[in-house]
Amino acid sequence: MVEIDFLTESDRAEWETLARGKDTYFDVERTDADYERTWRRLIDGGQVHGIAARLDGEMVGVAHYLFHASVWYSGKCYLADLYVDEKARRRGVATAVLEWVAQEARDHGFPGLYWNTLEDAPARALYDKVGRFHDGLIYYSYRRSVSPGGTAASGTVAGGTVAGSTVAGSTVAGGTVAGGASAVSGNACLGVRALPGSP
Repeated sequence: MVEIDFLTESDRAEWETLARGKDTYFDVERTDADYERTWRRLIDGGQVHGIAARLDGEMVGVAHYLFHASVWYSGKCYLADLYVDEKARRRGVATAVLEWVAQEARDHGFPGLYWNTLEDAPARALYDKVGRFHDGLIYYSYRRSVSPGGTAASGTVAGGTVAGSTVAGSTVAGGTVAGGASAVSGNACLGVRALPGSP
């Protein structure tokens, strides 16, 4: 049976192992300071929430999410990260995590659970069962700085198909945050990788 609860201080080492596993899978490089900053956000009781999923007492999955207002709809819950260790996949862990987060979102008045995934993500086999696909959405991130010559000095505008979903009766924004701004993360193999500009 999958057991799910909020992350606590004693979970740090296991959480970081899974977080680094997720980043390795997606070929994302982070510094030790990045992990420390994110860990503090997850357990300091602020806007960002973190949970752990366990099988037989061993942490095998993590998820990170946040609640936010919406312009046109009820409050939203953005699932930023969902990762399940490869050895524990296809045992109901990701489904249990999605259901847990959906219930948590409803209980706090943010029933619109949504997430985004890569177009070719193997995890879509699950997401297509529990969610609703929104075809045709494209992800952009604002180019934050411009060099004196007028060209982008850093940042990119990324284009890609975005999939949104509905879980346990919650309406999905399909990649739209607060009724207008796009936010994206990529999840594959029951993992999620936040892209630049996502919450």
